[in-house]
Amino acid sequence: MLIEKLIVYTDASVRQDCTGLGLAIRSAKGKLIEWRGKAAPIMTNNEAEYTAIIFALEHALRYAPLELQVMSDSQVAINQLCGECAVRDERLQPLNQRAVHLAGRFQKVTFQYIPRKQNYLADAIANVASLTGEVGV
Repeated sequence: MLIEKLIVYTDASVRQDCTGLGLAIRSAKGKLIEWRGKAAPIMTNNEAEYTAIIFALEHALRYAPLELQVMSDSQVAINQLCGECAVRDERLQPLNQRAVHLAGRFQKVTFQYIPRKQNYLADAIANVASLTGEVGV
């Protein structure tokens, strides 16, 4: 089945002892297709946001949509992935390169910043994942 467009919401939750990554994949009409979270090693907030975007891109590849819209409340990562800001932090450079590489595997990808309150599901999933490990359907 050909999937025209998917929208993926992504977020990260950074705690002292663990990081949680969360994603929610929706159809173009808003139907929830998949939600997933996993724990990750301790990292900075910006590293975690990039890692969550990579996690989401990898999962979205399974559906092979013609178009993918990536929604995140990380202005840093989104601005860098859109080319509006340079990636100066040496720890973010390989993460940015990996995200750009994955994005190149889709016909069309857009990255969009959204306020945290519009990213509530991915935020909640990331928080649960940071506390319990892998979650989702």
